[in-house]
Amino acid sequence: MSTTSAVERNKRILVCPDTHFPNEHPDTIKFLAALKEKYKPTRVIHLGDEINAGAISFHEVDPDLPSPGAEFKLAIEKLRPLYRLFPEVDLMESNHGSLLYRKGKAAGLPSIVFRPYGEILDAPKGWKWHRDLTLKLPNGQYVMFFHGKGSNALNQSKLIGMSTVNGHFHTQFSINKWSTHLGTNWAMVCGCLIDTKSKAFAYDSNNLLRPVLGAGLILNSQPQLVLMQRDGRGRWTGRL
Repeated sequence: MSTTSAVERNKRILVCPDTHFPNEHPDTIKFLAALKEKYKPTRVIHLGDEINAGAISFHEVDPDLPSPGAEFKLAIEKLRPLYRLFPEVDLMESNHGSLLYRKGKAAGLPSIVFRPYGEILDAPKGWKWHRDLTLKLPNGQYVMFFHGKGSNALNQSKLIGMSTVNGHFHTQFSINKWSTHLGTNWAMVCGCLIDTKSKAFAYDSNNLLRPVLGAGLILNSQPQLVLMQRDGRGRWTGRL
């Protein structure tokens, strides 16, 4: 792909935050489909934690939640509509997404025994995972995407020296800008798309700050946040 066509592909980027399938918000697919219809993204980036994998967590596991096998089967089944909606996605490696390999390593298993992650999830060939991803935007500036490199997104952006898009921090939903003589950069954190009522997130129930549900956009090199507006039952209103 030429440089011109690569930059053109970055003209309208849809950023999907942590979904934690099968514990995603029940309107996640409808919400993302509406964003696709309205903004017609030329590229889709998922910030990681695409699955929850809570049954194999290193933390205490709730015995009332599905077994590891059942959870993975359910996650894959619930991912299939997303595969159909977005057959090409760049995904960031993440703490939940890497649990399969981290648990195997902790058990002393060599990497040779593991199938490729995309194959395990039965994902389309167009789904590609990255530790982080740096893209050139149409205005000539660069932006780095990653799952989570620190809770202070603005400081991380300044340290890296370019605009950044961060996942992992469910309660953060913000765009902060900073400038030098070379121009203005920004740090965007996109919240999440989890089902806050799920038992999988019961550990978070005592926190004063609550998860913010939404997604991100980078349109013509400028960042935007789209809140998932919800009604009194916690369901998406259908409005963007």
